[in-house]
Amino acid sequence: MVDVEKYITNDFFTTNIILFSNPLTIQIMKYYFDAFRNYANFSGRSRRSAYWYFTLFHLLAVVLLTFTDIALGMSAEGYGVLTTLYILGTIIPSLSLTVRRLHDTGRSGWYILIGLIPIIGSIILFVFYVENSQPGSNQYGPHPKQLENDQAYIQPI
Repeated sequence: MVDVEKYITNDFFTTNIILFSNPLTIQIMKYYFDAFRNYANFSGRSRRSAYWYFTLFHLLAVVLLTFTDIALGMSAEGYGVLTTLYILGTIIPSLSLTVRRLHDTGRSGWYILIGLIPIIGSIILFVFYVENSQPGSNQYGPHPKQLENDQAYIQPI
């Protein structure tokens, strides 16, 4: 059992160390940075959790950068400078992760073009994104969860 009282502190740095040493936080950041490590890899498969954790962190980053742009007076109409630079820098990693997520459900990456259909396309893609992975290997590669389990046996923790 974790002794919560020893973690209660007013020290900003200690609070951040505790927050960022949390295993869930580490896993979320791993998924986020994995998208950048594979930024131009449009083949293979990505797990549902990798897609959604990246999307969560991406959304949080856009919100924080938007507030920063507003606070610094760098925002006129639309997005500010920092937000625009971040979004431009994450377009390709986002697209590649989305294509790999579609591959994980057994669909071609070209299904991403369904999003061009107003409203209905976004709903259809959302259903594809929350859908469970195809079990076992498919035409796009082996199941990503199985790969992680195999690596856990090979690499010492």
